[in-house]
Amino acid sequence: KGFEYIEEAYRMGNKRAIGRLGDCYLNGWGTSKDLSKAFALFKEGAPTSELCKLRLGQMYIKGEGTEKDEQRGLALIKEVAATGNSSDAKLYLGRIYANGWGVSVSRKKALEFFEQAAHEGNVLAMVVLGNAYYEGRYPLSKDIELAKSWLQKAKDRGNKQASELLEKIEAQETN
Repeated sequence: KGFEYIEEAYRMGNKRAIGRLGDCYLNGWGTSKDLSKAFALFKEGAPTSELCKLRLGQMYIKGEGTEKDEQRGLALIKEVAATGNSSDAKLYLGRIYANGWGVSVSRKKALEFFEQAAHEGNVLAMVVLGNAYYEGRYPLSKDIELAKSWLQKAKDRGNKQASELLEKIEAQETN
C-alpha cells in the first residue's frame, strides 16, 4: 500500500513524494524495478530536491536508467554535499574517491568525506570508519580503540554490521 500512497501524493503535487516515488522504482519497492522511470522522476525533482539531485548523480555515475556520465554525476553530488545538509552525499563522495569513479583514486579525500559524513551522524560512514581503523585502511594506522568507538556509535543507532564487527573484535581481544 505504501507505493500507492506515495504515487497518489506525487499525482496530487506533493513535492516530497517525487524522491520517494523515484526510490520505489529504483529499488523495486512496492512496484517493479524501473530504472528509466526512477531516472525521469529524479531528473524532474532535482531542481528542488536534494534527495532527487543526489540520486540523479548516483544514476549518472553508475549508468543506471541513463547513459553513464561520471563527471555529470560527480558535479551533482558535489553540489548536494556543498549545501552542508547531506551526509549521504558526503558518504557517496567518499565512495567516489575511494573507487576512482570519474576521479583519480584518493584515499585521503575519501577519508575526509567519510569523516565529515560520520560526524554529521551518518551511520554507514561510521561503519566505514570503524572498518578503516580496524584494518588500517586509507591513510589510517590500525587503531582498535577508534574502530570500536565508531562501531559502537553505529551499533547504538541500530546498525547490525557494526554490532557484528564489534563482537568479532571483542572475541579476538579475549583470545
